[in-house]
Amino acid sequence: MSGAVHEAAALAFLGAAFRAARERAGRTTREAAELAGVSPRVVSHAENGKPVSAISFLRLCRLHDVNPFALLDAVAMHRREGGFHKAASGGVSRGTTSVTRCNSSMREARP
Repeated sequence: MSGAVHEAAALAFLGAAFRAARERAGRTTREAAELAGVSPRVVSHAENGKPVSAISFLRLCRLHDVNPFALLDAVAMHRREGGFHKAASGGVSRGTTSVTRCNSSMREARP
């Protein structure tokens, strides 16, 4: 699988984790953006698997009380488990098991 496919799948995985955290907190996109100090567009991009700056990524992690290293470790684990693969339609699909596991373990190992 190409690096671009892995990157797109990883961004989609991260986006799903961010969206789930925002929804669990009962926040709208606009509320999350205001609290994180980013624009609503940045929140939307992150949640929809589009790249955002490292600063925006860290601000979203802080907003959701997520250890960014735990989140990135979960992406790596998901990849090792074969969670990122090309679907028959040519797109990238992701398994929900690792996303759920990621959401439950993202708060681990806070410095």
